[in-house]
Amino acid sequence: MDPEELANLVAFGAKHSFDSLLVVRHGKIVVEAYYAPYAAGILHAVNSVTKAVISTLVAIVSEEGLLDSPSHRVLDLFDRRGIANLDETKESITVQNLLDMTSGLAWMQPPYGGSPSVTEMLDSPDWVKFILDRPMSNAPGAAFNYSDGDAQLLSAIITRLTGTSAMEYAKAKLFGPLGINEVFWAHDPQGISMAGYGLYLQPRDMAKIGYRYLRDGVWEGKQLLPPLGSTK
Repeated sequence: MDPEELANLVAFGAKHSFDSLLVVRHGKIVVEAYYAPYAAGILHAVNSVTKAVISTLVAIVSEEGLLDSPSHRVLDLFDRRGIANLDETKESITVQNLLDMTSGLAWMQPPYGGSPSVTEMLDSPDWVKFILDRPMSNAPGAAFNYSDGDAQLLSAIITRLTGTSAMEYAKAKLFGPLGINEVFWAHDPQGISMAGYGLYLQPRDMAKIGYRYLRDGVWEGKQLLPPLGSTK
């Protein structure tokens, strides 16, 4: 790699208010820079990357046979009693719809500015119930709608299928094998790990997760995730 180009990249980060910058090539860190007030070893909010980690855990749950299929209907995994606005359309939501953010559950979360649905969820005593009670805005699979709510339901499903939080499951199945030891992960009032955001990692550990994706789920010779294209 061209050292001058790498130096320009570090300078670009300084001019554009980066927090940190890492470049990994062939398993080696070739550039590592931190910009004040951040420094190496400090946990950093990874925001919506939390959603990618949740989706990764769903893949592991499926690979372990705890989830038979991404086509599994979501409401089969929850107690239907007391769910508002329940109809055949809501009954047809699948785990895959949540992964694709095409559940059809009414959710207002614009890309810029305030997120009314997220604010209402945070103010509610039971986030999962708040999400499941949403009316349907369209049929599942009909339209993409960015939603922390869909992601939070995935975290709740991980808890229901594994008997532990996404945080604890990740420690055993993802973070631990990757050598990620220092993590903070916020949770809802019921102890379900936040899924839209709320995960804090060190930049080097973020690089491990990204590199594992590049290696088709392989880390140090072990297949931690089903390879891309797996139909299981």
